[in-house]
Amino acid sequence: MLHHKATVDKARHYFDLLDAARCNGSWSEVPELARKVGKHSPERKCLHLTALAEYQASTITPAKLLNNPSTSTELSRLVPGLLFASQATTAHREDVFQAQVCLGWIHSILNEPVVALQRVPINISEVYKSLSQTGSTVTGWTSVCAVKGACIRGESQEKSGDENGAFETYRSLLPEVTTILQVPRVTIELRIWIEKLLARYCILTDKSVRRAVHNEQQSLGISNTLAPFRAWADLWASVPKDAAVNGASYSGSIPRRQIWRLYFDTLSGMLQKGLPYPIMTGGPSANAKEMSSDHVKSLENPKLQQSIEMRKVEDIYEEVLLKEVSFPKANEANLEVESWVDQIIANWRVISGPQWCNEDLGQGGKEALTRRVLATLYRAASRTFHSTRLLRHLFVVHCALAEFDVAAKAFDTYIELVNRSRARVNKSGERETGLDDDATVLSTTAAGIQMLCYYGQVKTVERAQEIAAILERWLEEILSTTTPTVSANDNPSDLMDEHRQIDHPMPGGAVSAAHRSLGICRAHWARLTPDISSRPELQSKAIASFRQALQSDTIDSHRGETYLALALLLAETREVNEAVEAAKAAVSLCAQRSEEASPLRHQTRRRILFKAWHLLAFLLSARQDFETAIASCDAAYDIYGEELGAHENSQLIERLSLSEREQLLELKMSQLALCKILDGAGEAVNDSGDLLILYKQLFDHSGGPRTGPLPRPSAFRALQSPPRSTNGSTSSARRSILGRSKDAVRNFQRAGHQSKNAIPASDGPVDAATDPMAPVENAERGNQGKYQPPAHLARQESKKLHKRQSRKSVTNDRQSRGVSPNKSSLTDDHQGSTQLLPSRGSSTANPRLRTSNGDSSFDNSASITTKGKATLTKQQPPISSQNHYHQNPDIDSQYPKPSASSPSVDSPHPSFSTLTLPDPIFPSRDLSQHALVLLTRIWLLIAQLYREAGMPIDAQGALSEAFSQAQSLQAIVAAVDSSALSFSTPPWGSVKSVAEIWADVHAEQAALHLQFENMEGAIEDFEKALDWFPDHNAATVGLATMLLDDYSQEEPTAEHTEPFDESPASKPVLATLPSIKRSGNELPQANGSKPEESPTLLSRLAARDRAYGLLSMLTKSGRGSDDSEAWFALSRAYEESGQVEKAKEALWWVVELENGRPLREWSCLGGFP
Repeated sequence: MLHHKATVDKARHYFDLLDAARCNGSWSEVPELARKVGKHSPERKCLHLTALAEYQASTITPAKLLNNPSTSTELSRLVPGLLFASQATTAHREDVFQAQVCLGWIHSILNEPVVALQRVPINISEVYKSLSQTGSTVTGWTSVCAVKGACIRGESQEKSGDENGAFETYRSLLPEVTTILQVPRVTIELRIWIEKLLARYCILTDKSVRRAVHNEQQSLGISNTLAPFRAWADLWASVPKDAAVNGASYSGSIPRRQIWRLYFDTLSGMLQKGLPYPIMTGGPSANAKEMSSDHVKSLENPKLQQSIEMRKVEDIYEEVLLKEVSFPKANEANLEVESWVDQIIANWRVISGPQWCNEDLGQGGKEALTRRVLATLYRAASRTFHSTRLLRHLFVVHCALAEFDVAAKAFDTYIELVNRSRARVNKSGERETGLDDDATVLSTTAAGIQMLCYYGQVKTVERAQEIAAILERWLEEILSTTTPTVSANDNPSDLMDEHRQIDHPMPGGAVSAAHRSLGICRAHWARLTPDISSRPELQSKAIASFRQALQSDTIDSHRGETYLALALLLAETREVNEAVEAAKAAVSLCAQRSEEASPLRHQTRRRILFKAWHLLAFLLSARQDFETAIASCDAAYDIYGEELGAHENSQLIERLSLSEREQLLELKMSQLALCKILDGAGEAVNDSGDLLILYKQLFDHSGGPRTGPLPRPSAFRALQSPPRSTNGSTSSARRSILGRSKDAVRNFQRAGHQSKNAIPASDGPVDAATDPMAPVENAERGNQGKYQPPAHLARQESKKLHKRQSRKSVTNDRQSRGVSPNKSSLTDDHQGSTQLLPSRGSSTANPRLRTSNGDSSFDNSASITTKGKATLTKQQPPISSQNHYHQNPDIDSQYPKPSASSPSVDSPHPSFSTLTLPDPIFPSRDLSQHALVLLTRIWLLIAQLYREAGMPIDAQGALSEAFSQAQSLQAIVAAVDSSALSFSTPPWGSVKSVAEIWADVHAEQAALHLQFENMEGAIEDFEKALDWFPDHNAATVGLATMLLDDYSQEEPTAEHTEPFDESPASKPVLATLPSIKRSGNELPQANGSKPEESPTLLSRLAARDRAYGLLSMLTKSGRGSDDSEAWFALSRAYEESGQVEKAKEALWWVVELENGRPLREWSCLGGFP
């Protein structure tokens, strides 16, 4: 009895040792342990034979099997005995299961997949579950055999061509694998076979996903997509770090790097295609534990969990890749590194887009993500040599971080490498490895030129000019050659074949982007060039480039961007009618919504549409059509109605870029300018508080400076009386001749003229008594109530503006009817097409402009449909332009249409996607600097409105706020660099420098001095303004006008204005402004009764000559060449000096400039898009 018990104990002991040796891969110990098991347990013969067969099979490698054919014979001899033992054993089910798996392993090694499928159980997961439910714990080797059998069966099915069956086999055992991985320690053999099974499962999953995406089918459930990859990550979460990242798998068949890349590609595909992300729910997954410890809210926020999982997989793959990939030779390229970087940039573009917010990315938000991507790019650069792809990505990411200096250097390096490579290719005729294709080169160069022009200043635009010359040469070479180019839309894996050629022509989007960038560069340089004689040629070339871009492109958003840039340039050249046509084309193209377009495309469309509406308001104001200009402003403001209406939701405001916020403020300033023209400065003062409220709404969530206290009008006592400066003060004659004074507008309104510009929408009448935007229509309606506009309406001096209600009354009337005062949209006809304007009947005075689809025509009118169902259609006369720069009678040739074979729609997957720069993320210091510039401009505008409304005390308060903000701006800049160069140079992306802001403040302060006839104070502040910024327009014109007044000795006839007391609450920017009489000699009488003394004469001549010098320099500069006030003052200087002919020329130029002058400067619209 005792002997039997000892024998059983020894057998159990040897069973445990044998199981441990097999699980740990100690195959050298297996033969001896198997012999002892057979000795002490003769009934376990099946186990004994299985262990010996496994030992022999483990010693065979593919090389040994190939070099020694007798090896296969030895394995074949093991099959009969093992098969007989497995069939004869009935008491020990685990031994039978292990023998069946061993038989399948042997046939798999012998490359007999069909026989292997017969030996291995069909449903391994069910067999394993039944063994686990027998009441006794299964051995470790049985668990290994379960995974091993599934792996053998799946591989045999793959070899037999049944990939779907193999996929189901792998998936059926995934729950058991997940359960097995919960144990504290995973044995070596178990980890080997689990790794092999998951590797095969991941590869088949990737194939299934790619097949489903290609066929646009959902053959694979989204919830199962990431399951094998997450199990793969869980496997290596408990493995030592070195074992997890080194080399290939233990079986030597599949590199681990490949599986991690498939994991990363699958996550990337789900992100880029917008597929729903399967959330990880609880469980013992190590991955889930780590993520929940990093971010408690990750399980509640799918996007946050998705971003964390992507970062973890990206880090692991990067570690594996950089360890296993070495630095390439000069004639080689690490294409795997470059394609991985492409995937990272594609993911980053999606995550940094409008559909993701900072809360979805954890700590640091989008800025931290972008800096992480930048660090990854620099690490990837350590494994590449002169990679144009890496430089291109570095340029884009540095731009996104508002590091424009470094971005410009990366772009210069890119241009240099491409230029040298293209020279070598042209010489040898062989394509270089790693060089970007022609379309990508054109698109990248175009984006770089636009960055230098949009965010830079004079020096960077000069550099853009040099690069534009290179781009023009490349464009000629590319378009002249007949060699087909590689499409830029190829997958990165296709680039591995450097000799691969695709018989496709150059993508039109790349050519269009190149021409558009050339036009933008020339238009910007025309603004800044000191050589005014070259401006007409530059502008002509820019217009030609924009037209060539329209010929090449078929994407609506790209064409809309080109039309907008063309419209702005035509407006600057005073071709107002043609500019209106181009702006309306941009509106029509960008107003057409496409549900299939990406969110980034929608965002681009919206920005172009906003700027096009704003530009239309400027153009309409140049035509004196202020009513329709107001409606155009309302339409632009409505585009951002969701963001501006979300007072409590800061996330919507955060989605707006800095340029969008700045343009919203500019739009509000334009609305105030229109209000001042139509209703007077007093009404504009009442609405100026909305501008500060808008600023606070846009910048309070971004760390912008506070608006400060709003100066309270002194009971608006001066609103009922004209400003004091109108009662004979020393205002320049320029105001009475060229200015649009409030009294003149009111005289127009009292004339009782009713504009013939409105028809109701087809779906209901509009009550003209309650709708101030619906003028009288009876004269334009026939018996059927249809709109019948006149064929031609010439400009006549008797046509006056009609009186419109104030902005507040308009709002109240519309609110009483339940209509939003700002809601406006395009008119949709019954066919569903979008029509901006009705055609002008049979009028042929002006050629029509068609949209890209050829079914919409435009005339020189503007129509905005409000939500109140009233359509404004303003018939405009042709403006008789005297422009000497451009004479373009054929408008059809100016705006080319794409070919009929090229559909003008925004395809969700275009054949080529041009490189677009993301919105820059400015540092908090730069953002505060930008915000302070805007806030100072706002207070200066408010001060100007108060001054023009005859409220000097309130004007002084607003000016004090502007002075305070300018001091804060100077302090921010001085904290980094307090040199004069830093004060006079505006930062990247900013329009004005500290010096120019101070010049604006002093110029407005001088204007306030002039209102009180304090000439000495005005001269002093004008001088200070010019000391800060010598090319300041207002200061130069103001000082020159005073100097010419000194020369002509025009003494003011207004009564003495008493000084006002400074409010104790206001800041001491302006001292009390006394009305100081100027002392000096009297003017010489016409009869010569009082001769002029020689020193006085010299002083007068010096004043005249200095005025002429100031004005001459200003009008020759890019800033003042289109300033009509400067030219008018210069004509006066010519006249005073006796140069009558030059004075006439200057005055004619003033007439031409005023003919197309908008309500504000064109530069307020921002740079060219």
